[in-house]
Amino acid sequence: MNRVAWRSVRAHAKQFFLTTFAVVLGVAFLSGTLALRASMSETFSKLTSSTITSDLYVQGPKIASDDNNGSSDSTQTQPIDGSLADQIKQIDGVEAAKPGAQTTGVLVGANDTPVSNMGAPTLFLPLYDKEPGRTWAQGHMPQGGGEIALESGALKNSGLKVGDKTHIVIQGQPTEVTVVGEFHFESSMASATVVGMDPDWLMPIAAPDGKVSNITIDLAKGASLDTVKSEVTKVVPDDAQVKTRAELIKEQNKTIESQLGFIQTFLMVFVVVAMFVGSFIIMNSFAMSVRQRVKEFALLRAVGASPGSVFGIVFLQAVVIGIVGSALGVAAGAGLLAGLAMLLDTMGMPLLEGTGLTAPIIVISLVVGLAVTIIGALLPAREAALTHPVEAMRGVSGSREKSLVLRTIIGGLMLAAGAAAVAAAWVNENLEQRQLIMGLGAGGVVLGLLIVSPTLARPVVAVLGLPFRMLRPSGRLALRNIVHNPRRTANTSGALMVGMALVCAGATLAASFNVSTADEIDRSLKADLLVQPATMSSSNTKLSSEKAKELAAIDGVKETSSYTLYVNAATKPDGSQNPAATSLVIDPATYSRGYDIRVTSGSLSDLDATHVAVNKTENLKMGDKVTLTGPNGSVEATVGAVVDPKESAAPTSTPPRWRRRWGPGPHRAPAPTRTTSWTHPWACSSPWRTVRTSTPCATRRRTSWLTPTSTR
Repeated sequence: MNRVAWRSVRAHAKQFFLTTFAVVLGVAFLSGTLALRASMSETFSKLTSSTITSDLYVQGPKIASDDNNGSSDSTQTQPIDGSLADQIKQIDGVEAAKPGAQTTGVLVGANDTPVSNMGAPTLFLPLYDKEPGRTWAQGHMPQGGGEIALESGALKNSGLKVGDKTHIVIQGQPTEVTVVGEFHFESSMASATVVGMDPDWLMPIAAPDGKVSNITIDLAKGASLDTVKSEVTKVVPDDAQVKTRAELIKEQNKTIESQLGFIQTFLMVFVVVAMFVGSFIIMNSFAMSVRQRVKEFALLRAVGASPGSVFGIVFLQAVVIGIVGSALGVAAGAGLLAGLAMLLDTMGMPLLEGTGLTAPIIVISLVVGLAVTIIGALLPAREAALTHPVEAMRGVSGSREKSLVLRTIIGGLMLAAGAAAVAAAWVNENLEQRQLIMGLGAGGVVLGLLIVSPTLARPVVAVLGLPFRMLRPSGRLALRNIVHNPRRTANTSGALMVGMALVCAGATLAASFNVSTADEIDRSLKADLLVQPATMSSSNTKLSSEKAKELAAIDGVKETSSYTLYVNAATKPDGSQNPAATSLVIDPATYSRGYDIRVTSGSLSDLDATHVAVNKTENLKMGDKVTLTGPNGSVEATVGAVVDPKESAAPTSTPPRWRRRWGPGPHRAPAPTRTTSWTHPWACSSPWRTVRTSTPCATRRRTSWLTPTSTR
């Protein structure tokens, strides 16, 4: 029987081309996704290890995270006093201790436009002498605020070269600078634009209050790491953290892995879709093959072949197709990864070479591809094995069809239950677990249609095929052939139905999101014009007060409104804490005229140094106490208003004196109303772009706290 099986495989090789292609497609997506995930993980891990190069790091206390699920894995820390570096330098075994802080801004490239690369930030860092892990390529260290050095990737993406003059924008202030040097690390910066500056000039801007993000410590040759760490712990405050290089790298990599997990989940959705649709193609191909070879299997049964032998023939075909298709799919996945790597490289984010298809990924891809192929062939193989020889050889068309009564009843019940669940979730907004019920109902509708489709095939084809009856004789013959075997028709159309359902659902969801978001923004924005940061990476870039005044002085501008955007920690009355709450400092009078903020409780006029407005989604009420912690300390405030803005979900609004508590410099975002300009802090594109482009950032960063700017 093994010879018969192999001969059958060779004889019907062309027949299973579509089946093999389905396996190749699914395995290519699977292996490519897993390899891309591994490559990105290795790339970012290498980036972390190449930038975290000092022996010890001193950080402030960790900000606990509470995302309503008890999680507290945040790597964000509170600032620490930078003057501790001078004390740490006095410890035996310490060669250097340097305060570290960074800020974001804008670098103008050779084409006089802001340098932006895949939305990655533009980081301005202090450059110290003899930093481990940094290699100097050309030029010299920057001196003063008129000189900068660029990381090699930033130098390439900007189109600048050493000796060129350009401009940078930090804290809303443009400065003309000269590129005086180029440096690089062991790994690429993953599309981030890194600008190095003189610490004496940058640190007063990045940390004006002396509070820095960390203090890096380099040990002298021969010094004991544990001994120095113990001595440093005695110098710093009790709540400060002293971490070794290995500990900090491990912590950062853990955060990166959790973020990359979302990307993998997103990509795996397409893999599951490809595998799901491919399984229908595989099952349909084997089913048609079995029906076409009924006489062959009947003859084998008649000469003494057992049902197991006939089953083994089809099973062996599935194994061969699964192995060949999976192997080709792995090769296609390698090509897909190479194409994606080239695309990312052209966009300024090169992946590490040699971190693609590893042995575990290849094994997983082969096993999954083979398993899907075998599972898809099981039912057709069973049908071939259990067909009685005499019954199978009765007519030219093969064996008689089984009754569809039970299948119709099951499919009809599932379809009705799914439709009822969808309808209930659609009309009842207060239904508990509404989204879950809607999803289960939609799944029930799809599965019900798949099950009952053989019964629906004849009436549906009869109606849809009316125009084709006019094509004689080919049209009528085609319709008769379709309705002659409803199971085959249902199996053939099932894969197409699932694929089209998923494509249409995704397209409808994307279109609905765009239309509803655009409509919401149009209705919520009262102003006529929008001023926003040049790039998404510079969405926190501040606009100077002078520029705000210039905009307000333009002919035709009736009124402008400015606000400041801050990211701080917010603690609610129940003790839950959000380490990255976004707060807006606003002028209540002008802000409400430029934007429909919808106050549901209290009044914005009541906001002052101790009263804030909170977003309705924060589930707080009037009189509740919240603690907002910024770089310069914490403030306990009382909820003086509850707002329900249409487009942005801003957790708090605060008065201008809060700027001194949270950090330097206003994020002056002028918003003239009525033939005026309006600014939005989460804008993602070039200046003077319409407000519609701000939505992706607004959904990514939720703002819940509002405070007034009326008191200086």
